[in-house]
Amino acid sequence: MTKKQQLIENLKGFKAAYEKMQEEKKKIDSDLGYTQEGKARLISELMEKYEPIVKKYHDTANQIIEDGIVALNKTWSEQITTRLTDIGYQMGLQNTLEMFKNDLINRPEDAAAIIEVYRRDFPTALELIKKAALQGKEEKTRKYADLIPVDNREYNIKLLKQLSGNVDKYITINAVFVTSKAWNSFNQGLTGVSASMDSMTEFCEKRLNDDLSLIN
Repeated sequence: MTKKQQLIENLKGFKAAYEKMQEEKKKIDSDLGYTQEGKARLISELMEKYEPIVKKYHDTANQIIEDGIVALNKTWSEQITTRLTDIGYQMGLQNTLEMFKNDLINRPEDAAAIIEVYRRDFPTALELIKKAALQGKEEKTRKYADLIPVDNREYNIKLLKQLSGNVDKYITINAVFVTSKAWNSFNQGLTGVSASMDSMTEFCEKRLNDDLSLIN
C-alpha cells in the first residue's frame, strides 16, 4: 500500500471511529434514566475508552506524512547527485542547452517533449534549459521558457506540513472532547470534524501522488 493510500485509509478510519463515538455519546445524552452527573461520568469513561484509539490514528497519520517528507527530500537530493556524476546525462543536457540557445527547436511540441524528459530534475536541468531558451535569438525560442514547470518542491513540503497541522488540530482526544461536551454541540462537532476529514481525504486523493509529491 502506498503512502497516499495509507494516509487516506487512516483518515477514513478516524472519521468512522469518531462518528461511532459520537453516536454512543448521543445515546447517553438522550437516556432519561441517568442524572447529569451520571451522564458526565459515562461520557468521561467513553472518552477514556477512545483516547488510545484517537492517539493511534493521530500518530499514524503524522508518521506517514513525516516519512513522506523524508523520502521526498531524499529522492530529490539523489536525483541531483546521480545526474551530476552521469557523464552521458551531462552530455545530453549540454546538447539540449545548445539546441535551445541556437534556436534549433522549431515546434512547441518538440520543446515540451524535451522538457518532459527533464521534468523531475529540479533545480539544475530545468533552470538551465529555461535560461538557455531565454538566450535564444528568436521569439519562439524564448517563449519555450514558459513551458518550464514551476519548482513546487518547497510548496509541496509546506502543504504536507499544513496537513500535519490539521492532524494535530482535529485528530486528538481534546478536540473530540471539546466538540462533544454538550448536546447542543453534537451536530456542530460531528459536522466540523467529519467535514475536515473529508476535506483532508479529498486533498490527498486529488492533489497527491502515491509518494505524497504534488500532482502537476
